[in-house]
Amino acid sequence: MPSRSPFLLSTQQDTGIQVEFSQAAVADSGTSLNTATVSLSSLTVDQFIIGFGAGRDLGDKGIEDNNAGVATYEISTTQSAINGAESRIVLNEMYSSIIEENGALTLETNASDGVAMGMVAIDNGYDITVDTANMGSTASISNVSSDDLVLIWEAYTYSSSASAPSVPSGFTNIGSGTFATGRGGNIYDASYRFSYKENASGTVSHTALSSGPNAGGVTLVVVKRVLKDYELSSYGAPDYTITSFPSTGTGVSSGANDMLVALDTTIDYAAGSGDEGLIMEAGGTGLGFAWGLDNGTLMRARAFDGGGNFRDGGTDALAAADVFVSINVYQNRFCTWYIRVDSSAYTMRLYVQVGGQGSAHPIRLLQSNTSNGTQASPYGGNTKGYGVASSVADLVGAGGTGAYEDNYTGTLDEIRYWAEAGAPDVSGFSNTYDTV
Repeated sequence: MPSRSPFLLSTQQDTGIQVEFSQAAVADSGTSLNTATVSLSSLTVDQFIIGFGAGRDLGDKGIEDNNAGVATYEISTTQSAINGAESRIVLNEMYSSIIEENGALTLETNASDGVAMGMVAIDNGYDITVDTANMGSTASISNVSSDDLVLIWEAYTYSSSASAPSVPSGFTNIGSGTFATGRGGNIYDASYRFSYKENASGTVSHTALSSGPNAGGVTLVVVKRVLKDYELSSYGAPDYTITSFPSTGTGVSSGANDMLVALDTTIDYAAGSGDEGLIMEAGGTGLGFAWGLDNGTLMRARAFDGGGNFRDGGTDALAAADVFVSINVYQNRFCTWYIRVDSSAYTMRLYVQVGGQGSAHPIRLLQSNTSNGTQASPYGGNTKGYGVASSVADLVGAGGTGAYEDNYTGTLDEIRYWAEAGAPDVSGFSNTYDTV
């Protein structure tokens, strides 16, 4: 069994991944479309999914998820006319998705005029490097380390009987097969293969076949484990912690400062009841920042203007940047939560990292919001603190009270806060972390 450490072992493969393949029916002779699907089960919120596809019209129809609450976005697509076949014969189409919920995920395409689909689940933190190549071209990725996992998805069309492409040198075959793709008088036999390699280093390359009846494309993927401390790597020691920034404390000056807040905690939830209350506040109802939780399920935060009803479309709400998300999948799990406010861009972003700061899990952007720019300072001059509600920016409604603005009922293990003079430039806290 491979001993590669960066990825958890799967019950389905000893490569540290789950893999599933699906082939649609033979190519249509008419114009009707069928639906091809491929599914994986026993998935967790921390896994990363890559969907591969090959066949006619994939470039038009695409690969989609049919599960509610799953964000799917394209990494890379390769498309080429093959041996006189229609230009809509797509060799490789690859998507990625971040799963928001546990259980099963199904990817599908309505372009099933003879298609092959592959699906891969990868455990733990990751980073993805991708290169795709049309027929006769070479996909190549450098800076590959021995801890990386290298994946190759290949698809080929033929003018006669199909056979799967040969396994690239040094790679291990996971799955392969043949299928027919096209429509009407343009039906071509085709094949696909998925393979992997570990303990590679330096530059990994693979060239798509283009000789004889073979014509194909290749998608090369390098999966890297991510172990990164998003705080210390960019911002150093915080200006305040939960010990130096006590409940209803003073001394935190206001101004047009960027701010970054980190919260370490396990949000407890059981039998319909969960932790709730004010996590942290700075400023007050006229100009302020507040961050709260309702019943271990819903999280809200608000910066810049703190008055009026939360998201009621009024003047105060428009002048505020806010976030409002369901956090059910993170209940009863130790996490580090991050809020960053960019005072020059008037934006607020909410992130989470399962396992806490510097864990093997990727940091994920949950939501972002931008104010109308009438306020440059994210918080005002009132008292600041954590866990105790006192003149906080409104998270409920004008003059209202409620879970978000009550005293916190759970345990806030650690709060870290960066701001003040020489405030960090939070644009370095990336806008492109894994969006869910």
